[in-house]
Amino acid sequence: MHLPLHNPRWALEMIKRSKGTSLIIDYNGTFEAPSSSQIHTSYFVLTEVFKSHLSRVKRLVLQSKFAMSNLRHGFSKPPHKQRMVGEGFAGLFPLAKQEAPFMEHLEIQVESSEENMLPNQMVLGFSKLEVLILEGCGMNWDIPCFSHLRTLYLSRIPGCLIPSMTQLLGILSQTPLIESLRVTEIRDLTSQGSISSIQDVVPVSLVHLGYIELTCDLPSSALFFDTVLFSSKASRIELEHTGFPPFTTLHDSESSIALMKRLALRIQNHIEGSLVKLMLREKMLCWFKSNLSQEPTTRVEIDLREHGESLIALGNAFWQSLKVEQLVHLEIEDFRLNKKAWMMFGNLPLLEELFVRSNECPLLEVLSRGLGVVQIGNTDVPPSFIALKRLITFGWTLQKPGSLAGETIGVQMLNCFRSRESVGLHLELISMEESGIIDNQILAELREIITEVYVDSSDWNSSLDSESEKETESNERETDSEGKCYQEYVH
Repeated sequence: MHLPLHNPRWALEMIKRSKGTSLIIDYNGTFEAPSSSQIHTSYFVLTEVFKSHLSRVKRLVLQSKFAMSNLRHGFSKPPHKQRMVGEGFAGLFPLAKQEAPFMEHLEIQVESSEENMLPNQMVLGFSKLEVLILEGCGMNWDIPCFSHLRTLYLSRIPGCLIPSMTQLLGILSQTPLIESLRVTEIRDLTSQGSISSIQDVVPVSLVHLGYIELTCDLPSSALFFDTVLFSSKASRIELEHTGFPPFTTLHDSESSIALMKRLALRIQNHIEGSLVKLMLREKMLCWFKSNLSQEPTTRVEIDLREHGESLIALGNAFWQSLKVEQLVHLEIEDFRLNKKAWMMFGNLPLLEELFVRSNECPLLEVLSRGLGVVQIGNTDVPPSFIALKRLITFGWTLQKPGSLAGETIGVQMLNCFRSRESVGLHLELISMEESGIIDNQILAELREIITEVYVDSSDWNSSLDSESEKETESNERETDSEGKCYQEYVH
C-alpha cells in the first residue's frame, strides 16, 4: 500500500486502518520547498513510520532534491541549506529501533553526512532485502543481512563509513543472487579498514552478476577481480581507477603495469566469447561477442582520464594482455602506437574496420609491408591487414612529409593503396575526417582504386565529387514491378 505523503492526515489514517498490510513509501523532497508546511507534515509522517511501523515497510525510498541536483549539476548548496537537509534526514535514522523483516527495496539518496547511518536494529532485520541503494549514508557493513540482495549501489558514502575492500568482498560473499553492483566515488578502498591478509580472501562465485561499475584504486580493482567470479554472460563492466600515483620510480611503473596486465587477464578469461571490437582512447572500450550471438554481448570500459602521462603505458599493458585474434573493429584515438604495435594488429586475420587519429607514418608503413615480395611469389614477409575493408582517418595532414624523403603523406597513402590493390587487397571505403588540404590529383587517383572515398575538407575537387554523386543517384533509381519509381538512400 502506497502512503500518500502529500496528504499526511490521510496517510496516518491509512496506516491505522490497514493494520498488517505492507507499506510502500516514496519520498522526494527537501525542507524549504515553497509549500514548507506540506514538507514539514510529510516529514512528520516519516518520523511516525520510522518510530513505529518499519516492521511493515516493503519499499522505502528517501531522496533529497538537493542531493539529486548535486549529481546532475555538480555543485553544492549553500551551507545553511545543506544543514537543513542533513539535519532533517539524519534525524530520521536514530528513530529506527525496529527490525524491517519485510523490506525488499531500500533507497536513500541524501546529502553526505557522517550522521547518516542506518541503525543496527533496522539492518539486522533485512532478511528479504533485494535492492540496496545508498548515497550519502552508510551502515555497519559487517552485519550479515544480504542473502537475498540482487542490486547494490553505493556512492558518496561519508568518509568514516566507507567500507574496506575486504568488507565489500565480505558483503558479496553473502549475495549469491546479486545481478548488479555499482560502487562509485568511493576513494581508495584498500586504505579503509584491514586488508593486510589478502591471501585470506576467499574467492566469491557470483554467477548472476552481470553489471559491474567500480571506482577505486588500481590495487583494489585487481584484488576485486582476483576474488570475484562474475557471470560469464556479463553485459557491462565499467572501471575507473583513482588515487593513482605518478610513475616516480621504475618500481612504481612496473607494479602498476603488472596490475593492469593481471586485470585484463582476469576479466577476459572469465567472459564468454571473443574480443571483436577495441577502442583505445581516454576511456578504453572493449566489446566481446559469444559464438552464438550476432552482436557484441559484453562491454568493458576502463576510464584512464586521470592517469596523465601514464595513460598510454597502462592502456597498452591492458590491451596487449587481451586475446585479440578475433578482432574485427579497431579504433585508435588517444594513443600513438609504434610500428611494432601496428605490426601486431596488422597480423590479425579478421580485422575489417580501422578508425585512426594521427599515427599516419607507422600505419602506412605497416600497410605497405610485404607487398613487393608477394608480387614475386615470396611469402616470407606476408602482407598486413589482409582483411581490411574500411579505413576512417582523423586529422591526417596529407601535405606533411611522409616516411621517405621528398614524399608527402598523401603520396605515401596513394602508393600504399595502389600497391595493395595490385596484389588483390582491395579497400572498399576510405573516409578522411579533419584532413585539411588535399591534392585534387591524389584524390582522383584514390577514387580509381578505392570503391568509396569520402573527404571532410573544403579543399577537394568538388567537380569530381559532383560527377560521382550524379552516377550514384543514377544507379540508385530503380523501377519496381508496378512501374513506380523510387529512390533508395544508402547511409
